[in-house]
Amino acid sequence: MRPVVSLITAPIFYANAGPHIGHAYTLCIADAWARYTRLRGHPCTQAFASPATNLIRPPTEDMISLNSVLLSTGVDEHGCKIARTAQSIGCTPQSLCDRVTSQLEELCVLLHVKPSVFVRTTDEVHMRNVQHIWKRLESAGFFYWTTFAGWYCATDEAFYADWELANADETGKKVAKTSGNPVEWIEEETCRFSLKQFKPHLHRWLDSGGPYCCKCLSIVLPNPST
Repeated sequence: MRPVVSLITAPIFYANAGPHIGHAYTLCIADAWARYTRLRGHPCTQAFASPATNLIRPPTEDMISLNSVLLSTGVDEHGCKIARTAQSIGCTPQSLCDRVTSQLEELCVLLHVKPSVFVRTTDEVHMRNVQHIWKRLESAGFFYWTTFAGWYCATDEAFYADWELANADETGKKVAKTSGNPVEWIEEETCRFSLKQFKPHLHRWLDSGGPYCCKCLSIVLPNPST
């Protein structure tokens, strides 16, 4: 039998500032699920029940040896927010990312979270893997280029519509109503994934009737039977 691998991911955290309670919360949730999955034996939602008694029984050694649980987390080291934060405190973006990464690794130790993989987006291996996947998708014609424009808030990492903005003062500078953070108008060429090419395949998969397909449909549609 081929080994079955379960991948459980915490976020790859943005490396513009040190960890807070949100980092700890998501790490603990992911780690708890990984521990539970290892104890039960993969697949993670499978109850090892005896058909005769319907009682849950622990996995055998053979089950455990054939099933692997990988817990992944890490840091996202790209973006204008990191560059601006580094400039404001007088250091390079890389040194800022190194410092935040060290703090996150210390947090994992403090919480007794042991990731199988700690990803840094500046790692050579990560960059090679991303470039390889990108080139395969690009050569298959799954990308297209277009121009996007809008009000962007670097602090919130979000675009806002006109009705979501307010004038901060008499100068006319705009801010997001919800956060009060400043926004700027940007226009840039963006690369997009052509999801519509997969529409027929997705329909066939959702109509196949498998248990996971039905679960996805129940999330997307209030009443999948209609």
